[in-house]
Amino acid sequence: MAEVVVFHHALGLTGFVCDFAGRLREDEHVVHTPDLLAGRTFDRIEDGLAFSEELGGPTALVGRARVAVDALPAELAYVDKGLAPVLLAQPTYKWGYVSVEKIVEKVHLKQDVPPIIPMELVKVTKDNLGTWARQLKDWGFTDVPDSYLKLP
Repeated sequence: MAEVVVFHHALGLTGFVCDFAGRLREDEHVVHTPDLLAGRTFDRIEDGLAFSEELGGPTALVGRARVAVDALPAELAYVDKGLAPVLLAQPTYKWGYVSVEKIVEKVHLKQDVPPIIPMELVKVTKDNLGTWARQLKDWGFTDVPDSYLKLP
């Protein structure tokens, strides 16, 4: 059994893509099919590409894909087993906290805040796997394996 991500083509998450993912599931694979086009499907590639531009173009679609495949508890095994030397994780809860903090500073405290607040991705490696696992647990993830929580 494998865990795979099936990304759709420019026509969107069509029946063909879903059927393909279904066949993989029938073989007992865990299959994720993120919808990068917000539920829309198209009959013509040109229409799908035009809609993707409305969503922000290729950069936005890569961002959506990155959110779909992230360093969540199920992916930690890839680093642990050496299948991936690094996972780039989005500290989304931290981003949310900082964003709300800046809103309070701007609206309630009448402070100037920068228009852009740079937040870095977290590089999850074998060296910080335990730290990241504990961070996920602190954020409320209930499926973090105990073995990772015990790592240094």
